[in-house]
Amino acid sequence: MGPDDSQMYGAVHGGTIMQVMEEAGTILSTQYCNRIGTSLDDGQKSEELVTVSGCVENIEFVNPMFIGDLAEVHAEIGYTSQHSVQVLVEVYGKNIMKAKRKLAARGKIWYVPQSRGKDKRVLEVPARTYTRGDPGVEKAGKVSYERLKAIRDSIKANKQDAVVEYDSSLIPAYEPQPGSVAAATASMNFTVHPSSCWAGERYVRGGLVMKWMDECGSLSATMHSKHFGYTANVDTIMFLRSAFVGNMMSIIAKPIFVGTKSMEVQISVDLIQLVLGKRLTRQKAVDAIFTFIAPGEDGKPRDLPPLKLVTDEEKKLFEERKKIYEQRKAAMMAAAAAGKR
Repeated sequence: MGPDDSQMYGAVHGGTIMQVMEEAGTILSTQYCNRIGTSLDDGQKSEELVTVSGCVENIEFVNPMFIGDLAEVHAEIGYTSQHSVQVLVEVYGKNIMKAKRKLAARGKIWYVPQSRGKDKRVLEVPARTYTRGDPGVEKAGKVSYERLKAIRDSIKANKQDAVVEYDSSLIPAYEPQPGSVAAATASMNFTVHPSSCWAGERYVRGGLVMKWMDECGSLSATMHSKHFGYTANVDTIMFLRSAFVGNMMSIIAKPIFVGTKSMEVQISVDLIQLVLGKRLTRQKAVDAIFTFIAPGEDGKPRDLPPLKLVTDEEKKLFEERKKIYEQRKAAMMAAAAAGKR
């Protein structure tokens, strides 16, 4: 890890870690689908394919990495459905001077295989064979698959990804109330260049989009807390569509829940397309919730200022996320108590 991989305090950027996780998963899932698909095809060569990010189930950041650390990325196939494959990824940071290694992050990412070239078609995934050494992997993977599929189906059913005219009013007023959601709303825009894509392809790399999202989310968290925000956890990232060379991507991040020590930031990515000489259209491409903390000088999360809620929508979403936060906290305390017995 070099200077380009770090944020201002010398720790490796959370977006950089997510990017290498996604890239490792892409490599493994593409190799798996091509190699296993060919071996199951009675000797006949299968159609070559590449996999694209379909969804990030979750990513947990465990320990920080620093400039000079060696990043070791471990990936393995988890669960396979007819058209998607789950990859389990872990990243370790190794201090090569002291030969010490710590787990930096772990997560579960889903990929969808598609044909190469302009005619993008979703292809089938070779089924994984489970052994006695995989207790619960298939069952847990199927539960996750059904949950994530329900989320995607709900987005489609409610037409939350519909194509609409581009409207800059999504960005809040210049002088919103201090401490409010609008005051900490951040926005960033990017254009997809060939360097943003996989070699030989024209669509943006999912890991790069995740890095952009992390940067925008960290900016929002920093604007609210008035201290630098560090990524602690990532909820489901749902990739709804790909962006290609020449497309623009508009990222908007806003705080939706603030607890005592952590805050949740909702991050939406819109695909902006130009209809030459006529108009700009906007369509949701990615949606996710990131959790941030603001460490003090002792490295422990500092207390955060409360979030001022102005609209009914903000209040409703805050209560929904508060309920989820309390459920997770209770589950963690129960697990810790059970471990002591």
